[in-house]
Amino acid sequence: KLLKNPDFKNLEKHHIIPFHQGDFKKGPVVLCTVKNHVLVHYYRYLAYRQKGDWIAFTMRSNQKIGCVRCEVY
Repeated sequence: KLLKNPDFKNLEKHHIIPFHQGDFKKGPVVLCTVKNHVLVHYYRYLAYRQKGDWIAFTMRSNQKIGCVRCEVY
């Protein structure tokens, strides 16, 4: 419901324990911007070297958000 609030329309849910690591929507969640969400997966990849984080980072960093590319470099 919080994400439907206009003040939070540009935020995404990030699962602290990602789906690729076994979280099936049961674990803790934080709200973050698209750019920060992409960076979280990049930093997780650097720390844990999990392929799922690398995939999430590369897919999302090349994704166009509206008309603006998600530049994280």
